Amino acid sequence: MSARPPLRDLRVPGEEDARRRAWAVAQAALAERPAAAPRRGPVPPLGAVATLCALVAVAAGLTSPGRATAEWVRARIASVADPAPHHARRAPTSTTALPGGGRILVVNDHGPTVLGLPTGTRVLLGAVDEAAWSPHGLYVAAVRGVELIAVDLRGRRRWHVAQPHAIRAPAWSPSGFRVAYLTGAPGSRTLRVVAGDGTGDRPVAAAGPVRPTWAPGTTTNVLAYLDGAGRITVRDVDSGAVLWRARPRATPRTLSWSHDGHRLIAVGARDVTAYTGRFGQVAGSRRAPHGTENVSGAFAPYGRRYVVVRRVRATGDHRLLLVAHGRERLLQVGSGPIRSVAWGPDGHWLVLDQPGRPAWSLMQLTARGPDIPRTLAPGRGARLSGWCCSTAS
Repeated sequence: MSARPPLRDLRVPGEEDARRRAWAVAQAALAERPAAAPRRGPVPPLGAVATLCALVAVAAGLTSPGRATAEWVRARIASVADPAPHHARRAPTSTTALPGGGRILVVNDHGPTVLGLPTGTRVLLGAVDEAAWSPHGLYVAAVRGVELIAVDLRGRRRWHVAQPHAIRAPAWSPSGFRVAYLTGAPGSRTLRVVAGDGTGDRPVAAAGPVRPTWAPGTTTNVLAYLDGAGRITVRDVDSGAVLWRARPRATPRTLSWSHDGHRLIAVGARDVTAYTGRFGQVAGSRRAPHGTENVSGAFAPYGRRYVVVRRVRATGDHRLLLVAHGRERLLQVGSGPIRSVAWGPDGHWLVLDQPGRPAWSLMQLTARGPDIPRTLAPGRGARLSGWCCSTAS
């Protein structure tokens, strides 16, 4: 008596015939498809695939093998219907998977560059000024002069908007439905918001020089920014309602939300001030020691920990400090500058933006303190743009 084949190898009667007929129909339909016009909005091109699968099911006679075949064709057709363009360049890298998970976005001399993809380093577009991740790391908002461009991880331009003046400081909301940015000359900057599909671009308010930052949460679109009068302002950009305003002692250099939205820190040269996320009351302040100045800071992906980069004026040395439970902990002292810091998605790793160095430090935080750092090669002229989520594309 012969052994039974494994269940995964069993086939519905007529399935192979249906599969051959379906694939022939799909190939013919793709051959006759007109050249794709540029699409607006970061939406995966599933329409054509769904249509072809419906056609396949009809061709297969709407039978059980026909329905199974439609799913088989869907998997085979995706890469044919929407291949990666030639201008998404991939460069070899010695490290593909990052130790903290996710992937890092930098802007170097070649353009917006993604490190940590399973396929290695990938360069999107060409030279740009700035870039920022979308909330799930599937798209990048890049700035080139007066143009804001949304591009996917295959290097395809999804949409763009342009302004008469230079654009800077793009920030994609956690909901994915809004992108904020600044435009205009110094002294007359405007905060603008555009929908996540490139539509509805509109001004929100006069703004200062600080990068806006979105409050966590995917059900509302609440933005913290410096207004034209130098006040920290938190606004619901959909309703237009101002939730609170606060007057800092001096112009902050960076703003950062805690992961739960209960705190907002404003990192100024002389102090770091924490505000309650709901009402904007001062929840605490840390003064930089005499002879030093704060450069930047960022909350961890969870908890109330945050890091601060501090510069010693006399020597130019930069210090990296961790603030947790009301105490400062020195993580690193270096002779070279640290421009900014980004947390890895697991909350245990940091990447240090160290301008002028061919390799940046990747630092692991352990219970004993910082571990021996690893290094990352970001490319010539690189500037850190963020460390995003673990989903890969």
